[in-house]
Amino acid sequence: MFLEKAADYFRDLGLNPPVKQFSGRGYHSLFALPEIKVEENPDITDRIRLFAQNYRNEFEKDLKRLDAKMDNTQDLRRVVKISGTAKPDVGIISRLYADKRVEEEALKEYLYQLSLPDPKIKGNMLTAGHVLPDWFQYLLKSDPQIKALYDGIGKPKGTDCSSSGYDYSLTKHLMQRGHRNLDDLATIIFLRPQGSIQKNGKGEGYVRHTLANALLK
Repeated sequence: MFLEKAADYFRDLGLNPPVKQFSGRGYHSLFALPEIKVEENPDITDRIRLFAQNYRNEFEKDLKRLDAKMDNTQDLRRVVKISGTAKPDVGIISRLYADKRVEEEALKEYLYQLSLPDPKIKGNMLTAGHVLPDWFQYLLKSDPQIKALYDGIGKPKGTDCSSSGYDYSLTKHLMQRGHRNLDDLATIIFLRPQGSIQKNGKGEGYVRHTLANALLK
C-alpha cells in the first residue's frame, strides 16, 4: 500500500511517519514542527520546499500509477482543515488519525541537514530562492506552454528567441496568470537552465530589469 511505503520512507530518514488526515479530497500527511523563528532561519521555506520536492521525486512513479497528485500547499495557515467537519459539496466527514499534537523535533534537525545551493541573487528588496516554488513545479508538469517557455522552445520565428527573450516571455506569461510574487519569479528566472543567468552569467540587475519590463509592458 502506498501510504505504508511512504511511512517506511520517513522512517529511513530517521523521522516518525506523519499523522494522516482524510478531508474528502484525499489524504494529508501532517508533521508538527517545533517553533521555528523565521527571522533567525530565513531559508526555512526553501528547506521545507526541498523536503517536499525530494518526497515527490521519490514517489513520482507511484503517484502517477495511482493517478494521484501532491498538494502544493505546505503552509497550513493558508488552508485550515478542521477534523470532524463535513464538506458541503461531498458530504464526507474529515478524519484526523491522531489524538494529540506531537512535535517532530527530528524533522527540524533533518531540514537543516539538507544541502541548499548558495543563492547568487540577494538584495534588500529581492531574494532568489534555492528551489523552484511548488506551484511552479506543478505548472511544469501540467501546462505544456509553461514547460516550453521554461525549456526555451516554441516561440514563433521573428520574436525574441534569445535566452533573455524567453526569460521575459515566461515571466510575463506568469504575471498575466496572476503569479506576481517577485521572489518566486526571481527564483524561476535564476534557476531556468537555458536562461541568461545560468548561460550568460547575468546578475541581480538583470533579474530586476526583467521583472520591471514584465510588470510595465
